[in-house]
Formats: sequence, C-alpha cells, structure tokens
Amino acid sequence: MFSGIVQATGKVWQKEVTGGSMRLEIDLCSLGSQIRSGESMAVNGCCLTVEELKGERGRFLLLEETQRATNLSSLEVGSCVNLERALRLGDPVGGHWVTGHVDGVGHILALEKRNGEFWLEVELLEAWRPYAVPKGSVAVDGISLTVVSVAKDRFSMAVTPFTYHHTNLCTRVAGQPVNVEWDLIAKYLWHMLEYRSCQNGVSFAGG
Repeated sequence: MFSGIVQATGKVWQKEVTGGSMRLEIDLCSLGSQIRSGESMAVNGCCLTVEELKGERGRFLLLEETQRATNLSSLEVGSCVNLERALRLGDPVGGHWVTGHVDGVGHILALEKRNGEFWLEVELLEAWRPYAVPKGSVAVDGISLTVVSVAKDRFSMAVTPFTYHHTNLCTRVAGQPVNVEWDLIAKYLWHMLEYRSCQNGVSFAGG
C-alpha cells in the first residue's frame, strides 16, 4: 500500500527484454539505502518487487500483465520515473490510499502553467467514468492528485509547483502515456452496487 506522495525520482539504467518478460534496472537515488530485496516499491504508481539491489540501483521484473496494463513497457534508458516505498506502520498518509494496481493507461492531453500553478488534463476512458468524481482522488503515475473537473473525454487536475518540480511531471509533455489508478473505495462501491443491481435484475448505469 502507498499514499501517492512521491519520495524520489529515478532514471532507468537498463532495460532487458527476453521473450515475454522484461526487467528494468532503475537508479533509486536516496531510496536505495532504505529498501531491501523482496520489498515492494511503486514505480510510476505500479507496485513492483525489488528483485535485486546493486548499490543504489534496483532490478524489477515486469510480468506480461504489468507490461500490458501500465506505461512501464514504454520506458527507455534514461526515462524518469516516480518512486515511493511501501507504507510502514506509523507512516503518514499524506495523499490517499494507493494500491499500486494500475487501472490502465491514459494519455496526457494538456500540461501547462496557469497563474502560478500547473494544469494537467488526462484522457478519460469510458470504463473509468463511474470513478471520475470532482474533488475525488486519483493517482497519476503514482502521484496523488485531486480531480478538479470531469468532461466526456478527459479529467483535469491542478498541480502545485512543488509537486510538478519534484516528480516526473516536469519531464512530461502532451501525448505521453501515464498510469492511472482510481480511488479504491470508489471502485469497491461501484462494483458492489453493480453486483446488487444484477442480482435484482435492475440495470445500473453510471456516468
């Protein structure tokens, strides 16, 4: 479990593709001395296991499902990624509950500076519409953000200058893919209501 507060950014040091599997070696920067092999870490919001440590670099295995459902397969050597250690008992939850189980990939439609803050617009897939609620929480590349507005094809967020400059957002441009994970509670509630409506033979349509 994570909270969506990025603790460091690192760069992809090496990328290996063998058959259907992929391994990434990432510079963990200051987090390299705080984590052990076998522990979990969020990389661009995706929960991965640290297979091996080489100094301050960590190696991660990406299963085929992870490659399919996230933007990690599109990373290249030198790509900047957001990093967060798994929460430990007593750690502050500065953002919201983030599982690291990415719901899918959306593309940045706009990322621009407005009146001293940054405005981020991301593609909204049809399957995500029930979870996209103004003032609700969402993790974008592992960054805990608040949804400001929702339109038919996009959702928008305001980003503080601190968050922009201390995450990989400062390296991003429109058109690039980002990992999206919607609020866990919203997803559970939606699926519970959907299941109940199916049991009662009632169509439960959202949007």
